[in-house]
Amino acid sequence: MYELERALKEHAERVCASFHMPGHKGRKPDGVLPPELYGLDVTELPFSDELFEADGAIAQLEAEASRLFGSGATLISPFGATSCIQAMTALAAARGKLLIPRNSHYSVFNAVGLCGAEAVVLPAAPSDETPAGVVPAEAVEAAFLADPAISALILTSVDYYGYIADVSAFAEICRRHKRLLLVDNSHGSHLRFIEGLKHPLECGADAVCDSIHKTLPAMTGSALLHFADARLAASAKKLMKRFCSSSPSYPIMLSIAAALGWARDEGEKAYNKLAERLGRLKNDIEAYGFRVLRGDPCRIYVTGGETGLSGAETAARLARFGCVPEFTDENGALLMFSPMNTEEELSRLTGVFVTAEKKKQLLPKPERRDIILRRAMSIAEAFRARCECVPAEESVGRIAAECVGVYPPGLPSVLPGEYIAALPEGLNMKRILVVKE
Repeated sequence: MYELERALKEHAERVCASFHMPGHKGRKPDGVLPPELYGLDVTELPFSDELFEADGAIAQLEAEASRLFGSGATLISPFGATSCIQAMTALAAARGKLLIPRNSHYSVFNAVGLCGAEAVVLPAAPSDETPAGVVPAEAVEAAFLADPAISALILTSVDYYGYIADVSAFAEICRRHKRLLLVDNSHGSHLRFIEGLKHPLECGADAVCDSIHKTLPAMTGSALLHFADARLAASAKKLMKRFCSSSPSYPIMLSIAAALGWARDEGEKAYNKLAERLGRLKNDIEAYGFRVLRGDPCRIYVTGGETGLSGAETAARLARFGCVPEFTDENGALLMFSPMNTEEELSRLTGVFVTAEKKKQLLPKPERRDIILRRAMSIAEAFRARCECVPAEESVGRIAAECVGVYPPGLPSVLPGEYIAALPEGLNMKRILVVKE
C-alpha cells in the first residue's frame, strides 16, 4: 500500500469533525455512489499532501510511478492526459515553434491555442495501417531543416486505432537536430508491460503523457506525465498548475495508486497473457472474413472485409451479444481490452463474428474525402479572437475558433484559424465556435 492510500484510509477510519472542504463532510447523500468513497474524498490537508507542492504522500507516489516506468521523473495528474499535454506543450513552446502532425488529438491543438504557441502543422499521409494516417519520418526531418525555429515534435503513438509509430526513428531525428520529442501516448501506457514492445520513454522520447485510465485499471481522469530528464519536471508541474483546478480529486489519485500497485505486481504477466489471447482472437476474426488492423496487441479495429458488413451492422451484432465497443463508424468498430476483461466476455466476441453471414456484394472501399483547407489566422490568434457559437450548418464559410471533427476519435478535420469549407462527414457537433465577423 502506498503512503497516500494509507493516510486517506486512516483518516476515513478516524471519527473527526470536518471543518474543511468538501461539503459532504465524508457522509453520503442519496445517490448511487458507495458511501466509502465520501470518506476518502478529502482536500489538500497536512496529512494528504499538496499536488503541486508535493513533499509527502503524493511525492512518494510520483517517485514510485517513476521507478515503475523508468523515467527521470514522473508527475501524476487527476485531470486526465489533457493537463499533461498542456504542460509539456507549454514547456516546449517557451523554446520555439512546435511541429505537430495533423492527426494529433484535439487536446494538442487546444494546448497550442491556450499557450499562444506557434505551430507548424504537418500533414498525415494516408495509410492502410490506420484511418488516422501516418507521419513519414522524412517529412519531420525536412520540416526541421526548413525551419530552425522549431523546438519540438509532438507525436502521437499509440493512436486511437492502435497504430504504433517507430518512436525510436523519430527520437534519432530529434536528437540529430537537437529538438525535443514529446509523445502523446495516451492510449499506450500498457506497452511498458508487454514483451517485445517498448514504451516511448524506452525509445528515446524526452516527455511522454500516459492516460492510464484508458488501458490500466484506473478511474477516468487518471494520467501520468513522464520525463527522461528529471530537471524538466519541476517547471512542467508549475506549468500544469496554470491549467488545472486547485482542488484535485483524491479518489482519482487513489485510483492511480491502486493501478500502479497492480501494474507493479501483476502487469507484466497479465498483459502478456491478454496479448497472447487477443492474438488468437484476431486470427479467428480474420478467418471469418473480417479485416483487423494490426498494431496494439490489446486493441481491435475491425472492418467488414470480405463479409461486406458495414460498421452499423457490426455495431448491431455487438449489441445483440451484449458487447459495448469503444467506437463505431461507417466502416467498423473499435474494441479496447484490458486484463480486467473476463474470458466469458472475450468468448462473446467469437459469437459476434463467427455467426455473421457474408453478403453477396462487398462494400466499396471508402473514398478519401479531403476538405479543402485554407488558413485565415494562426491557432493562437483564433483562440484570442472574438467568437460566437452558431449552428453547425451555418458555420460553412466561416473561420473556425475551435477544432472541428468527429468525436470520438477527436482528430480535427478543420483547425482553429482555418476556413470551414465543408462539414466533415458524420460530424456530431451540433454547434460550432467561429470567429465573429
